[in-house]
Amino acid sequence: MRSYRQLQGILCFCFFAFLFPRGLPAAEPLPERFLPLDGKIAEDGTRVEINWPKASRSKGGRVSIQRRIMGQTGKDSWRNIAAVRRVARVYLDNQVQSGVAYEYRISRPGKKWIETGYWTTG
Repeated sequence: MRSYRQLQGILCFCFFAFLFPRGLPAAEPLPERFLPLDGKIAEDGTRVEINWPKASRSKGGRVSIQRRIMGQTGKDSWRNIAAVRRVARVYLDNQVQSGVAYEYRISRPGKKWIETGYWTTG
């Protein structure tokens, strides 16, 4: 004989399966907003500093920093190089080669949108 808790669990599952026969609906992607970026390249070409404006008060996740070699295409060409706290406003990339042009993508999620900016070297 099944316990009350087991029957309750089965009933909850059946109710959920009835309401959502194909699972939960997919979450809507957040709209993107422009994130202005600025940067500096060290004279010897071995460091890149990228900065962006202060975040608004809205809460969100970490700032994602991605890089690819200039001229590469496709979303698989981006490499995650760092994730920093939302309050951060500067990233220093010490893992670059002199004479190689890079493209950076910085994304900062918020409650209502994702701010994204691009910056290139070279």
